Order: sequence, then C-alpha cells, then structure tokens
Amino acid sequence: MRTFSLKTSKKLKAQASGPIELVVAVIILVASMGLALMVLQSTQSAQCTDKLKSQMRNLEAIMLDVALGSPSTSREVDIELASCGSTSIEAIRVVYYDSPNYCGKCPASGGGCWIIEPLSYSKDEHQYFTVRDATTCINMPGKVLLRSDENCIDQTLVATSESINPGCPPEAKEARQGCGLPSGLTSASSSRLLTIGKESSETQYKARVTKDFDTTAGDPVIKMCFLTKRQYLSDR
Repeated sequence: MRTFSLKTSKKLKAQASGPIELVVAVIILVASMGLALMVLQSTQSAQCTDKLKSQMRNLEAIMLDVALGSPSTSREVDIELASCGSTSIEAIRVVYYDSPNYCGKCPASGGGCWIIEPLSYSKDEHQYFTVRDATTCINMPGKVLLRSDENCIDQTLVATSESINPGCPPEAKEARQGCGLPSGLTSASSSRLLTIGKESSETQYKARVTKDFDTTAGDPVIKMCFLTKRQYLSDR
C-alpha cells in the first residue's frame, strides 16, 4: 500500500510540474522573441540612419563641387525622406554656424562651419529635432549665400532665411520658433540658412544645386531646387 502511495505521489507531482514547465517555456519563448524583435528594429534603424548619412554626404559633395565651380555649375542628387524606425525624417536644414561652439563635428572649420542637418518631428513635443548621427559638414567658404532657385518649377519646398520662421521647413508642423535652431542664427540678413521640407505623401526627391554670384557683393551664391521625383520627371 505504501508503494502504491509513493507511485501515486510521484505521478501527481509529475502532473503538477507539467503546466509549470509549459508556462516557463512560454515565458522564455516570448522573451526571446521580444529580444529578437528589439535587435531587428535596432539594426533596421541603424541601417536607415547610415543610408540617410550617406545621402547627406552626397548632398554635401555636390554643394561643395558647385561652390568651388564656375558660375552656372549645376549638380543633382537623389534624396529619400522616409522614416528610420519611429523617427520620421521631415526636413533637411543647411546652416552656417559662425561660432565654433557648434562645430565640434567639423575639425577643419576654423571659426565657423557649414552643416547639413536632417530634422525629425516629435508629435508629443510638437518640435523638430536634429538627427545628429546623420549630420554632415560642408567644407565650403563661409561667405557663400544660400537662396531658393527662382528657375525651379516649384519653390514651395525650400525655405530661406527670409522666411517667416527661419530654420523651419516651409509647411512646418506646429513647432516653436526656429525649429530648434539657436536664436542667434535666425537673422533674415544672413542668407546662410536654408531648410528643405517635404510633401506628406512623398518620400522620393531630387535636389538640384546651381552656382551664381550676388551682383551687389560679388559673393558666391548657391541656389537650391528641391522637387518630388514626380515633379522632376514632369519637368524633363
């Protein structure tokens, strides 16, 4: 009788431990899947940021080429303004910082620096933020002036320092003045600030950069035309 009781006890223990082991296995599986998903999202976000950085370098290359070229020199580049994970790329700002405090990523800048800054937008904070991992320096003279290209078939996606809210894209979402740009750099007379926006339903764009000269001061001028791929193809 005692032997039967021992066998029965072991059987009951085995039956009781079965559900527990199953629950533990499910918990481990869910945790592993969650960790794998986090790693995948992190990898995809890093790849997206690297792609954005590469595109900013391409833009930097054509801007420098045009700045150092002769008048009427023109270059084009493809740009994609998409999302990197939860970060939606909404604009690109090109700005000259005349203080070395903002030029830490540009070691050869001297007293000032040109920087291309991709901007994301936070719906929770109603503000634009610089995507710092994708910012790029442009090693071109500080006297270069930035303007929207009057020969562009559509100038609505380019905002210059003469705009109402310098530093923000033309169709800016609700945001504080300057869209995160230091207040001392929003002077409308500087002509060293230009922000490219996007259309809500478009991610593929073509940027065209052309050189000119300011007839008054004789300073080199870079004119920017920024079009959706659809606009660009219809203009050809």
